[in-house]
Amino acid sequence: MNDLLQRFDPAAGVVVDSDLLRSRVDERLGLAGTVLPVTVRARRRWVAAAATFAIVLAVFIPVMLNRQGEPTRNLTTDQALYDIPGVEAVIHESGGGGVRTIAVDGETMWVTSALARQLTRVNVATNVVEESYPIDAYVEGVKIGGGYLWLLSYDNGGEVLRFDPNAGVVDLAIPLGASPGGMQWYADSLWVSNSDGQLFQISVDGDIESTTRGELVGMAFGSLWVIDPETRILQDYTAEGPGNIAIPTEGMPVGQLVEGGGYLWILERDSIVGSVHRYEPDGGEPTSVRVGFGAHSMVELDGSIWVASIWDETVTRIDAATAEVLTVIPLPGRTGAVAAADGSLWVSLYQPGSMVRLNPEADLMEIGNVVVDEVVDGYRFLCTGGGDGPTILLDPEWWIGPGSWSVIQAELSSDALVCSHGAVDDRDSAAKVDNLLRVLEEFNVEGPYLLVAHGTGVASTRLLAEQAIDVTGVVLVEPVPTGFPELMQTLLPEGMAPETFGLDDPGPLGDLDNIPLVVIGDDQSATLLSDSFDENTGADPGTGALLAQAWADGLSFYAGLSTDSRSVTISGSYHMVIWDRPQTVVEAVLDLLGVDAP
Repeated sequence: MNDLLQRFDPAAGVVVDSDLLRSRVDERLGLAGTVLPVTVRARRRWVAAAATFAIVLAVFIPVMLNRQGEPTRNLTTDQALYDIPGVEAVIHESGGGGVRTIAVDGETMWVTSALARQLTRVNVATNVVEESYPIDAYVEGVKIGGGYLWLLSYDNGGEVLRFDPNAGVVDLAIPLGASPGGMQWYADSLWVSNSDGQLFQISVDGDIESTTRGELVGMAFGSLWVIDPETRILQDYTAEGPGNIAIPTEGMPVGQLVEGGGYLWILERDSIVGSVHRYEPDGGEPTSVRVGFGAHSMVELDGSIWVASIWDETVTRIDAATAEVLTVIPLPGRTGAVAAADGSLWVSLYQPGSMVRLNPEADLMEIGNVVVDEVVDGYRFLCTGGGDGPTILLDPEWWIGPGSWSVIQAELSSDALVCSHGAVDDRDSAAKVDNLLRVLEEFNVEGPYLLVAHGTGVASTRLLAEQAIDVTGVVLVEPVPTGFPELMQTLLPEGMAPETFGLDDPGPLGDLDNIPLVVIGDDQSATLLSDSFDENTGADPGTGALLAQAWADGLSFYAGLSTDSRSVTISGSYHMVIWDRPQTVVEAVLDLLGVDAP
């Protein structure tokens, strides 16, 4: 997989360190070194193989179809995003995905794309990408000051890069001696900390003017805010040194800090549940607010604090004056950075890779009336909506997680009780079923049930259908066929196929009899049947066609599990139907419920 990404990443000369990428994402979310406590069982080999294949289709194929040096085609279609209330603009040419950070200067927004190693300049008045610049570094962090852009790089042991926007090049690299932390432009200097607890003051010329102890977390009320690495006390800080305000953080990992409504807002980065804490500017006891799973970034806009949650795929809007949650907004993709520009909220979709402009005054989509919202031993269980009909259970692709259903869950919540479930990196299908049955009983979520699964979720959904529960219908979205990873390993050149596992038949899993079933498939003409598949993989002519036929045979197998089934193929989709064509899934579910689609 690493070889594939290294070979086909759209930015010239990119070398992707996937371990670094994963560790940086985990670090940003406060999960570095964390193992989520879910029930462990021996994994079925065919499930492991299916999971590998899901990653191939979702990441490898769309990237592979772009020649080196060309812009990455986005997985999300314009239509799906524009169907979401409040979406004013969508920008696809802002890089190849990965973790993004944003800086705004008037009508100009600068966006870093870590995986694509790219810096993009966007005109927020016109919603137009004006220029993109290759950056020969893995960058997460951008600030504006002194006529330059300052980029935080994790290469070469950690460094700050000075980017000249007039020349369009990085003209200076400043070593930090360890992985970079917070960064701010303040008092005509760049202030940046590293993971060793050092705080540097750097001149516009790149000279280190001072070094002290501290972890920089943000700027508010005209001061920097710095945590003492030993005492974990948060203090205001000026060019003259520490101020008079001291706020104990009780060891809380602080991810970000902003000012809003006359208060200091702190994002707790390692909370599985997700929390932000509101403090008086001079300290005191905080007011804590629950936000989404994997809270990642926040910004103040129009008297509200907006918090993006990467695993819930939502943005939570909080009234800065009252600390009341006003709304939870679902988006089709993993939400990354958020920024305020030109009176709008800009949200980066870490995956699939877009910049979305939202009107904060619009009647934005809402996740729905929350009935159950619990995380039990790392297992997420969210139920919204209500009604007298069947309860809809949404089973995710393991590597994306339950938040991938956010838009579909919001759409269905007006017609039924809808529950998304699963844990981050939830690969064990049997454990997922055990956890689901446990929480269904614990929170008294009764059937009958309509089961909806995506990708590898087909395994746990089939296991669930075997249990003694009342199943009234099943929808399988891009279900992963058995046998496919081995076939790829056989047909593709060495190093071009993902690592495979022994794949056997699921064995005792039976048919669905006459339970109504809908199988939704993506369009292989956009991937395996594309003109460039064989050429770009170095495979023999016709390889893509063989793989596409095997995939189609897999869909036929699943459609044959019930005597009452139908199949749907979505033209132009990229194995991310839940993101680029969510309405198709909604319509299939409503049809089984006997409800007319809006």
